[in-house]
Amino acid sequence: MKQRAPAEIRRLQRFIIAALVVADIVLALLVSARFFLRVDLSRNGISMLSTTTKTMVAGLPEPLSITYYVSDALRSRSAFPSQIEDLLNEYATWSRGRVTVESIDPSKTGQASSVQSLGVTARQMQVVNKDQVNLATVYSGIVLSYVGRTVALPFVSDVTTLEYDVSSQIRALVDNRPRIIGVVVGDARRSLAQDYRYFQQEMGFQFQLQEVQRGEDVPADIAVLFVLGTHDMNDAAAYKVDQFIMRGGRAFLAVDPIDVDLSAGLSAKANTSTALEDALSAYGVRARPELVLDTLHQRMSYRVGQSSYALAEYPLWISVSARNVNASHLVTAHFAGLDLYWPSPLEQIVREGVQEQVLASTSPNAWTMTGQFVTNPEIVQTLQGPSPGGVSGQQALAVALTGTFPSAYAGRQIPKREGEGAGKAPILRSAVTRLIVVGDSFFASDSIQYTQAEYNMSFLSNCAEWLSQGDDLLAIKTRAQRDTRLDLVADPNQKVFLMNRSMVISIAVMPLLVILVGGIRLLRRRRRTHPREAS
Repeated sequence: MKQRAPAEIRRLQRFIIAALVVADIVLALLVSARFFLRVDLSRNGISMLSTTTKTMVAGLPEPLSITYYVSDALRSRSAFPSQIEDLLNEYATWSRGRVTVESIDPSKTGQASSVQSLGVTARQMQVVNKDQVNLATVYSGIVLSYVGRTVALPFVSDVTTLEYDVSSQIRALVDNRPRIIGVVVGDARRSLAQDYRYFQQEMGFQFQLQEVQRGEDVPADIAVLFVLGTHDMNDAAAYKVDQFIMRGGRAFLAVDPIDVDLSAGLSAKANTSTALEDALSAYGVRARPELVLDTLHQRMSYRVGQSSYALAEYPLWISVSARNVNASHLVTAHFAGLDLYWPSPLEQIVREGVQEQVLASTSPNAWTMTGQFVTNPEIVQTLQGPSPGGVSGQQALAVALTGTFPSAYAGRQIPKREGEGAGKAPILRSAVTRLIVVGDSFFASDSIQYTQAEYNMSFLSNCAEWLSQGDDLLAIKTRAQRDTRLDLVADPNQKVFLMNRSMVISIAVMPLLVILVGGIRLLRRRRRTHPREAS
């Protein structure tokens, strides 16, 4: 038998090795479609699905389709469409075949009118083509379909809260039960349509809002009730809220022990209608008829003369710091910020079966005003301590309560509206439920535009999710939240110290460092060019 030459053997070995490498690569690619590993380096892991979502989609009873309607013109000019597609594809990956994902350009497929009927909205974007600037209509909406039911995310431009948005809609589709929030505006001078537009926009993403008039029975399909303001909440109106809670309803109560009238030059006085504040005492919280001031605060712009404005430090507009919130509670675990306008302090009253947690507080350098309330910004900025009867120190501003609550109307005559017939016997103790109380209602209104406090809406949305007992969804939502504000220095002495140190560094230290570095470089250059002179 003829033996192969050494060179021929080496060529054959190289061929076999190359074939084996190619086979390994093909097999690795085939296996990678089923087994893979992704590493998420984003903050708090927001670019990968949480365990909650993975479990949810893996256990879907019926198939779910996700259609991402995105314009190629947008995809070619922005990075976020590909990020959205990556996250949506994870839903399909972890669903064990229950979820399908498809991306479609409505302009190319002629589906522009039909996708708008599904709830997807278009936006205008400037497109530069050579030396011309044109407006292009672009889409970036998501439609979820499940057993004949559909829901849409009209326009998505960020992945920060996308998992929460999609997963909460999936749960609503599967449960086939809309999430309804009832809203009672407790101040006759305000309206939901005119004074709470930011609130409606934020809540409208994940909940259906239903306004409930003061004094009316809360409909049975409402599980969470928001009471915004208490200026005109009489006993009959407070009783309806009390009985809603007694039925196991969850409530958010924004109370105003002190009435600040924006239409009367910020005049402030104790609220004469205290029915709901009195009811709070039965549940375990007392809203003191005082105003809180804090060294950690916002500024107010006010008119001087006919046409000019001045900016004043305004301690009555409190800026809650991340250092002063409850990091262990889901609502404030990942804090985005909170501004309160003319808030009142809250204090705990021990009630059997009720657990209370403070969600947000002032800084330790706060104090209270009582009796004669001064709100003029020119005067308020000079105040440095409590008024007679007031107190100094950290004050609770928002609290969460969980447990079984006694009725505030136990042993009392049942209040009724004029013309109202005999009602049902009152429920005297609730099932286990949840309450959140905040000593301010302005922070939920459009007043947030004065301090650009859109983060207030995130806080309210977190409260709504916690009250609706969506703890797992809230954990998804808040992991992307963080306080991006520059922390204010609350201690005046520390503020002066830091300002002086900054001036010394910028005026003296930095120029001296420049001179020193220049001198060292000059000496080194002389040594290289004139070594004998240097020695």
